[in-house]
Order: sequence, then C-alpha cells, then structure tokens
Amino acid sequence: MLRVQIERLLVLLAAAVLPVTAHATDNRSTSTKPSASDQLRDGNGSHADNEELLRRNDECHAANPNGADCRSFLFALALSARATDPDTSVRFSRRALIEMADAQLPDDHPDWVVALQVSADSLRARALVASSSFERRDDQSEARSKLVRIVEWHRKWAAHDVAALVKAYTALGDYDTSRDDTKSAAVAYLAAARAGGARSRMPASSSLLRKLASSLEVLAKPKEAEEFRRQAASRGTMAGRPVDSYVMDQLLLARNLAQQERHAEASRLTEHAHAFAKRKLPSDAPELAMLQAEKVLNLFRTERYAEATGSAADAVASLRGAQYRDRSQRQIGMDQFAAVNEYWSPHVSGIGSGNETLSAASATRGNLAAMLAQDSAESSGASAPEALQIAYMAEDLQALGQRFDAERAYKYALYGLLATVPATHPVIGRMMSGLKTLGAQMAYSDALLPVAQRLEMPDGDFLRSRALYREAGLEVLQKMRYEQGFTEVAKIYVKNGRPAFIGQIRVAWKLSKDGSPPKSPTKP
Repeated sequence: MLRVQIERLLVLLAAAVLPVTAHATDNRSTSTKPSASDQLRDGNGSHADNEELLRRNDECHAANPNGADCRSFLFALALSARATDPDTSVRFSRRALIEMADAQLPDDHPDWVVALQVSADSLRARALVASSSFERRDDQSEARSKLVRIVEWHRKWAAHDVAALVKAYTALGDYDTSRDDTKSAAVAYLAAARAGGARSRMPASSSLLRKLASSLEVLAKPKEAEEFRRQAASRGTMAGRPVDSYVMDQLLLARNLAQQERHAEASRLTEHAHAFAKRKLPSDAPELAMLQAEKVLNLFRTERYAEATGSAADAVASLRGAQYRDRSQRQIGMDQFAAVNEYWSPHVSGIGSGNETLSAASATRGNLAAMLAQDSAESSGASAPEALQIAYMAEDLQALGQRFDAERAYKYALYGLLATVPATHPVIGRMMSGLKTLGAQMAYSDALLPVAQRLEMPDGDFLRSRALYREAGLEVLQKMRYEQGFTEVAKIYVKNGRPAFIGQIRVAWKLSKDGSPPKSPTKP
C-alpha cells in the first residue's frame, strides 16, 4: 500500500511544473494536485518549480481555508526542498501532518503513510547536515518514530498486505542500521521475516535474510546468524536465481563459519564456492575476487603462512580492481582488503613501527580502493555517508604520506559531497583545503569552479562563491602572463576562464542592494 500511495503521489504531482492557463479564481486551477515529477527527481526540484508549487499551494489554501485536499502540494514542496533546504522540507512535512489531523482524516486513510514517510525522509536529510550531535540525535529519533508509526499503521489497518508490512519493517531495520543501532535493526528484520513467514507462509527474501544475519553477526551472535545464512545459501540456483546471488550467499556463510572459528568448514565451503564460481561467472566478477581473498584469509587463520603469502599478492590485486555491484559487496571487499594486509604485512616487511605504518597505509588504501567502485575520481555517484567516509580516508592517507591515493580520495569525496549535501557543509571546505595543502594544484584549480557554482545556489554562500570565482579568474590571468601577447593559447585561456569572470560579476550583482543579477539589455 505504501508503494502504491507514493507512486500515486509522484504521478499526481506532475501538474506542478505545467504552465497554468487558468486564473487564480478558477476552481479548476486549485483542484489539480501537483506531483514530484521528473523535475523533482531525487527530491531536488528547480527554483522555478518550487515557486510554481508555492503558488499552487497558496491558491489551494485560499480556496480551502481548512487545508482540505492541499496536502499533495505540501508533500511535493517537502520533497523538492529535501536536498537543498532540509529545514524548509521538515516544516512543510509537519504542516501536512497538522492539516491532515485538523481535517480529521480517517485513521485508516493511506495518505497517513505517505505523510509519515515524507516527514521521516525530511528529518533524515536534516540530520545529515545538523550542526550539533544534539540536533542530529533529535531529528534521527523523530524520524525513527515516524517509521515506527508506519509499521503500526500497516499492522492495524492493512495487515492483509503482507508485502507492505514486511517492507515497512525492513525500512525500519535499514534506518536503524544506518544509525549503527544494530540491536534494534536485528529486531526489525526478525519481525519482517516472521511477518512474511507466519502470514503468507512464504520464505523471506534473500536480501532480508542477509540483513538479519548481518545484524546478528555485528552483535557478535554468529551462531544465531548461521541459521539465516544457511536458509539463504541453501536455495541454490533453483527458480531462476542468479548465480552471482547464490555464490554470494555461499561466501557469506563461509565468513560466518570463520567468525565462529570453524575454519575447516569455512575452508571447504570457500573452495567449493570458488570452484563453482570459476565455472559459472566471468573472470572479472567481484565474487571471484572476494572468494579468492577469503581463501587466503582462511590460510592465514590456520597458520599456513607459506601458502597464504604466495597467494596474497594476487588476492590484493583482485580486490583492488574489483567492480562491486552494490554497497554491501563493497563493504565486504573493504574488510577483506584490510584483513589480508594485516595478516600479510608482517611477512613482507619485518616487525616494528615501520610495519605498523605499512599496515595502516595498506588498510586505508585498500578501503579506499574498495569504495571507489568507478575508475573516475570525479564521480558523483557516492551517497553522502560514503562520501564523508572517503573524506576521512583522504585525511588519513595524507597523514600517512600516501599523496596519490589521498588526492584521489579528496577529489572523489569533494564531488560526491557537492552532489549530496548543502554547499556550506564544512567537510567540503576541508576537502578544498586538503587538496591545497597536499600540493595537488591542478585538482584544486579544477575544483574551484564547481564549488563556486554550487555555492552560488540559494542554499550556498555568495561571499565564498565570489572569492572562489575571483581565485579561479586570477589563475587564468597568471597563466596569461607567460604568453607573449594575445596568442592563440592566451585566447584559449580567456575562453576557458569565461565562467569564472562572468560568475564573479554575477555573484557581485546578487550581493548588491537589491540582491538580484542585472537584466540583459533588450534590443530596440
């Protein structure tokens, strides 16, 4: 039911970005409900779209003083502002809940689920950029209470919709996992598995079984997790199940057995899964790299050092080049890379403080390599938590003297953060400073314009934006000083520097008394 309601909302809100031909007094103009639409993809609509939504919302409330049937506009406004202005997003989502309560919407109305989900998402977005741990904790707690209410709504009013109930429990578990509240996550995942099994007599999905087992393993309960690992692994390739999914569950079961120090069983299972994967999967499949690494780790754990050290280099190389399919795989690859290096480094560099530095550098570099699933250092595909994690790795690598990897991490984190958090986020400034102190002048110069342009947006900092535009322009002028006159090369410098010069002027106008840029002159 939740998915149906959200999909209905996203379709109905499409009218928000269409031109309005009816007058404000026309009742039809206030009865059309807007939608998040393609322009609000990823909860990040344009300024013009938001203005249109605000106008439609005002018209609706003018025609309906009690706010009846206006909640779709508030949903859309909350979704639109979520990425760029979380405070405003939270206000709109709360206003929708208040108006629904004032209108005495029946408790079993499915729009309550939509409203609670929008509110939870807005609070989670604001918690991500909170300036203090106290504010972050409050928003996270309130967001979780909304997810709990969604579960309670499904249990009370839509218990027949087992899939929706399982999804609600799973969403609660995923949120608890993101907050490192593993115990609560395990409870939610277990409830999801039981709800599905008890009411529909259908086995839980492999994804849910993995999440449940993972949370129990983090709680140092590998024996309890083994049951769910075996349920997932025992399904084989029946019913068209993908081979890579089956192989992944075999690997996860082997890692569970290793956690219980049942290394002989883990070794046999890993060998079998690796042989099967080599026959069924392409040679560059990430599962093969992880199985190879697990074989090496089993050799180290059983003190077969000669065999392990002979294979460690290949395992490290395979993990470094692996193209992981999802974040859970990436996390396993990170753990394996760090573990292999920890076991291996004493056997290649001797014992002492130098070895500790090598181990730390290797582990951090391995974590970085595992997280950078794409070769491009300027990819903005990372989520905000991933980008922040890579940012911290960059600083660690710089402290360890690993300049090349540090520069790569700084760039990846910087561009990832620009796409996921407000431009004023303090870590963005730290990444710019890191590139500068690292001596990565080219990377720093390349980042000046993207950061300045992002700071020029409504949620940014115009003064800082102007300063960065000015710095980028000065770099262009500095390059031109080395040219003998206005040569072809100098012309290219000017052309490439055009955005910096125009941006500097544009922001200066925005900072002027009326706060708006100049209008283009019209031809007579």
